[in-house]
Amino acid sequence: MKNHLFATFCLIALATFAPCLSAAVVIKDTFAITDTRLAGSTLSGSTTEIGNATWNATSIWKLAGDATNGYLYPDTSSTGGAAVPFRFSDHTALGSVATLSVTAALPSTTDAARYFSFGLGVHNQGSNPSGNANVWVRIYMATNTWQLRSRGNELASGTFDGSINLTGNNTFSFSYDESQKTVTDFSVNGTSLTGNHTITGTLSSVTYASLYSNFLNVASTKIDTFTVSVTSAIPEPRTCALLLGLGLLLTAGIRKLPVFRNRR
Repeated sequence: MKNHLFATFCLIALATFAPCLSAAVVIKDTFAITDTRLAGSTLSGSTTEIGNATWNATSIWKLAGDATNGYLYPDTSSTGGAAVPFRFSDHTALGSVATLSVTAALPSTTDAARYFSFGLGVHNQGSNPSGNANVWVRIYMATNTWQLRSRGNELASGTFDGSINLTGNNTFSFSYDESQKTVTDFSVNGTSLTGNHTITGTLSSVTYASLYSNFLNVASTKIDTFTVSVTSAIPEPRTCALLLGLGLLLTAGIRKLPVFRNRR
């Protein structure tokens, strides 16, 4: 009896820590080359490795590499997007916060007009996000700067830390709570740069996750991984630690009640 009760109260402690659990990956693509996904072929029409989502992309996006180190690149220095279907309504059991992460090596350039972007929006081919992306990130290689945007409006901007080399692989990600119309975080390599930006005005429901090239250099652009994950609201790490501590204190306190002391 004592063990059963103690197990129950341990679950109480774990329940307080539950919001800190990791997100569920619903879409992921590492662009690995396979028998049906050949190097040099266009991305459009192929499916993601997790989620089986079909890419709709302009013809500039091509696959390259091999089975263990595949990647995506633009084969012309032009503009063009790529998108996969994604709806929050398909994942309500998992939560209301989606995190879009892209790992990429971006080109060195002195042309301030060139940029790479990714976002969550409503266009099925990832066209220029300024008109159709509810939330998107724009990265300017020439100036080593970033912008977090909603449609044509800037939510936040900044300069990357000197330790960030955009020509090497970096993981860029943002988290968006559609139910609250709030960008909860934008991070690079796990370090948060900004967050808690609420979007005003009317937005259509997100239907696609996408990326976009604005005249990227061909040879030196490599998109290594594209991931969409979903979870409930995630507290900051210090909040997680506080929740766990409170849960353990609660469990310890309950064990001191007479019902436990009398059964020792």
